[in-house]
Amino acid sequence: MDIQKYFESAETMDLAQDMLGHTFTYESDQGKFSGLIVETEAYLGPIDMAAHSYNGRHTKANDPLYQSGGTIYIYSIHSC
Repeated sequence: MDIQKYFESAETMDLAQDMLGHTFTYESDQGKFSGLIVETEAYLGPIDMAAHSYNGRHTKANDPLYQSGGTIYIYSIHSC
């Protein structure tokens, strides 16, 4: 199974567990970034009141949630 189909067909909780311990790598024009996945969160999309896409909310910031399976969504938390 290709990776996109895996992310689009697997159960949410299974995906969250399967990702733990894997290395995430991203390459861009600015260089390569990688890290070990040590924590995941699992949301059920538009039906999950805790999800950023709850009730179909679609903004520029959460657009990756509406892309093909395997697209990375990073939410930054800023504290004072």
